[in-house]
Amino acid sequence: MFEPIGSTEVGDWTPALADLEERDDEFVVNVEVPGFDRENMKIERDGRRLLVHAERDEQESEQEREGTMRASTRSSGHLHHEVVLPAEVDRDGIQASLEQGVLTVRLPKNEQSQRHTIDIR
Repeated sequence: MFEPIGSTEVGDWTPALADLEERDDEFVVNVEVPGFDRENMKIERDGRRLLVHAERDEQESEQEREGTMRASTRSSGHLHHEVVLPAEVDRDGIQASLEQGVLTVRLPKNEQSQRHTIDIR
């Protein structure tokens, strides 16, 4: 199981909805980032920690609005996700892709972290 860090809103940062899946040879992290552009995202690996930051501008500035805003549930601002991976990964093999508002980060396990079957003699 993974350990999310910062699961409540901190300052202007909003935590992201995310999953961590462990496979035999890799970890796959899926982070929901609807409305965020890849140009405004930053992904970092720090040891066993994976950090995802995303920013976007306000949806509409007060000056562009013609009427008075009475209610809004649209999000804007900053998004943050941080997870501690259960094992070390191969930093050179990490890949990220963005499709339909979901950021997918694939982190291959290093040789020592991969599961091995041991024959019994």
